[in-house]
Amino acid sequence: MTLFNALWSVEVKFWFWPLWAVDVVVASIAGYLFLSGVADRTMGSPNMASVFSMAPQFVILCVLTTVVGGSLELRARARTRQAIAVASILAIPTLFLLLFASVTSCR
Repeated sequence: MTLFNALWSVEVKFWFWPLWAVDVVVASIAGYLFLSGVADRTMGSPNMASVFSMAPQFVILCVLTTVVGGSLELRARARTRQAIAVASILAIPTLFLLLFASVTSCR
């Protein structure tokens, strides 16, 4: 099996990239909301309480970055099944949430 065939196998085409795309969209939305909150200073006030309100959001951003980057790194090292598992951690609950939201909004 050549390198090209290994990188574009059925598992990678039909499982990894769609899951990874969902992860990237979720991480981008979370990053935008975090940075817009910092820019309009709704998260950063001069008192010490802002550090405690900002820290959990920063941890969430770090976890999202780890999921997106870690799954891409695993795929680059030809560990496709592990990469799909890591990408699924965020993508599957997001897709179920979108399905739930679409079903409940139709009523």
